[in-house]
Amino acid sequence: MLLIIVTYHGYEKYCNYFLEYLNYAWPNHPEIWFLTDGKNINHPNVITVESDKWLIVLYSGLKCLKDKYSNLDYAYLLLEDLIPLDKISESYLSKLERTIYKNQLNCVSFLTYNSDWEDKRVYIDNLKLYSVPQSFPFYSQLQPAIWNMEHLLSVCEYALDNSILDPWQFERIVLGDKHYVSEYPWPSVLNGLLHSGQPNWQAIRKIKTPEGEKLRNKLIKDYFLWLIKRFKSKFLG
Repeated sequence: MLLIIVTYHGYEKYCNYFLEYLNYAWPNHPEIWFLTDGKNINHPNVITVESDKWLIVLYSGLKCLKDKYSNLDYAYLLLEDLIPLDKISESYLSKLERTIYKNQLNCVSFLTYNSDWEDKRVYIDNLKLYSVPQSFPFYSQLQPAIWNMEHLLSVCEYALDNSILDPWQFERIVLGDKHYVSEYPWPSVLNGLLHSGQPNWQAIRKIKTPEGEKLRNKLIKDYFLWLIKRFKSKFLG
């Protein structure tokens, strides 16, 4: 199991600030690998793909990881702005991982938004999950998730074959393989750390511990710089 974090050059600065906080919120997280198009992340495990297409960065990075770890069958996939903002339940994740491995599930997502999935509930090894209907418009949603690597690569290959290169259209792909949603809500906020490219104030308010001080201060600084820039643009031309 790996923790794969997908980002791009414009957001790499935040990756350098959130690592300490990630270690606090998820102390026993799997080995981290960053997939990006830039070269400014201060971490030993970075795969740089020189492309401005999100899908190509993801797919090429996944292929590199499969080459490196030939027996890699599952991975957590996170967008950089959806790191956990509070302590994560590692006991629940361990139980879920065992269920996923035993039953060879393709994808189990963790939601950061409120949604009523009760009529879709199923029990697998006494663990409650929600079965995602194929009519759901974001069947391959990019919420934090545990993916079967072969299945994820298949979704990427379908996207490439159909010129689906951005994350928004990727989320709409349905290949017929069963996806699930966990009952455990991901400890973040809607839109995560960043919303429309700017720091999300709701996320900033969630970061309260000393371990998150550097990240919080960076987000606050960039948030107010954005407000000043917006004010000047609107009122000063």
